[in-house]
Amino acid sequence: MDKELLYRFFEGHASTEEMKVVKEWAESSDENRAALRRERKLFDAMLVVGYPERTSIHDRKKHSIFREFMKIAAIVVVTFGVTVLLFSIGKNKDIGMQAITVPAGQRVNLALPDGSKIWLNAGTTMKYPVSFMTDKREVILDGEAYFEVAKNEKVPFIVSTPGHSSIRVLGTRFNVKAYKGNEEVTTTLFEGRVEFEYRNRDNENKNICLIPGQKLIYNSTEGGAKLYAVSGEDESSWKDGKIEFLHHSLRDALDILSLRFNVDFVINPNVSTDDSFSGKFVNKNLEQILDYFKVSCGINWKYLKKATDEDDKQIIEIY
Repeated sequence: MDKELLYRFFEGHASTEEMKVVKEWAESSDENRAALRRERKLFDAMLVVGYPERTSIHDRKKHSIFREFMKIAAIVVVTFGVTVLLFSIGKNKDIGMQAITVPAGQRVNLALPDGSKIWLNAGTTMKYPVSFMTDKREVILDGEAYFEVAKNEKVPFIVSTPGHSSIRVLGTRFNVKAYKGNEEVTTTLFEGRVEFEYRNRDNENKNICLIPGQKLIYNSTEGGAKLYAVSGEDESSWKDGKIEFLHHSLRDALDILSLRFNVDFVINPNVSTDDSFSGKFVNKNLEQILDYFKVSCGINWKYLKKATDEDDKQIIEIY
């Protein structure tokens, strides 16, 4: 089946005759129905990344979502084990800032125009230009991301985060966690060198340079930053589907699970959420992890609402 026709069908732009063709094709075999579902997932992945937000008011030609999207970036969307790969095939200088929002339960991998690679965690929004400026490469992050920045000594790479802070790099690998509404911004450096810029409690601009194996935690409310030594790359294990807790409180752990598995937790007032614990989970589902909490934290859990499909949010009570 012609992909252009399928995407016109998904967009609602197909003619009556074209809709009939798609319907007859899908109903002709189980294989075709499965293929239609796969193409629908690809189309939905494009909607996850979002239709191009133009900063230019001219040259607003009407392209299909498929054609316009394919000009922007190489993107991998990981959704409940489903991987979708989209290839970059061109550039459009009139397209300005791109906004990517990753829903709960998903992760996104993309390649920027300069060759830098970025993994975005669930609940993350990032803005970036399709064509970087000649003097800097800047992205705006609200959430968590792992960066592999293409080296360019003449054009620094800048990650702007909430709370009057930013990270300046030339070429390196690092992880940033900076969700809007959370007073802490965390940067962990694995390779290369980064400079963390922030505003202290006296409203003065300060800089701290990190070396590999260091983690910086900046408190935007207090205006203070602290450095910690770390080993390995556990801080970025989320991009490989792993979940690791290191002296996390139950509340913080549930917040992480909420994003990872697209679930809301209702916590009984009698449950203590401040006790800390550690654990590493590889290829474990939500129920297996909660059963671990049941043993280690002495809590119980039950479904208040189960998901009817992969996009539906579950609700679980902790008691």
